[in-house]
Amino acid sequence: MADPATGYVEHLGFNPARTKEVWHNRKKNLQKAKRNRLLAKIRRKQGRRTKLENHIVSKRIVEYAVSHCRAIAIESLKRVISKGSKIKRYSQKSQWSFAQLETFIRYKAALHGVPIISVPAEYSSQECSRCGSIQKPDGKSYRCGVCGHIDHRDANAGFVIAIRGNIALSDGKSQDSVSLRRGHLTAPSLGNVYAKA
Repeated sequence: MADPATGYVEHLGFNPARTKEVWHNRKKNLQKAKRNRLLAKIRRKQGRRTKLENHIVSKRIVEYAVSHCRAIAIESLKRVISKGSKIKRYSQKSQWSFAQLETFIRYKAALHGVPIISVPAEYSSQECSRCGSIQKPDGKSYRCGVCGHIDHRDANAGFVIAIRGNIALSDGKSQDSVSLRRGHLTAPSLGNVYAKA
């Protein structure tokens, strides 16, 4: 989570790749031993842990937006998982339930009247948050060759997403769902959140 207005950055959640790798190894061993009941138990535990972490992260994001009067900008990952996407393999490797996290953020934001802005994900980790030039990050570090800006790769990407959200929000004429040049602003709506209840 990054706020370009204050420069605040917060790392949320735990490392999904490492945690999923541990779960994967445990499930693989149980599968070899044909311990199906334990395997099902591990899968349920994994699902509960993922859901809990997504609830914690989404709650923190919405609480920050409410207390600081901010909108929430999130990456639109629809094209990331499409067939020709260059970063599809990377997003699959991270193995996190992004759709579930987005759903939790959307319904919690709707309860508090916080607008959500979907922005394109393309080059968000390569674009400099200061000057807008494109530079490939070196591992976890981002260094801009044009303006000299140095930052953590994920923090820089967070700022880029937030800046794209600010541009989309300032371009919008109304609070209705409206297509924008750099994003898509969605008015808070509970939709069919309680339809199953």
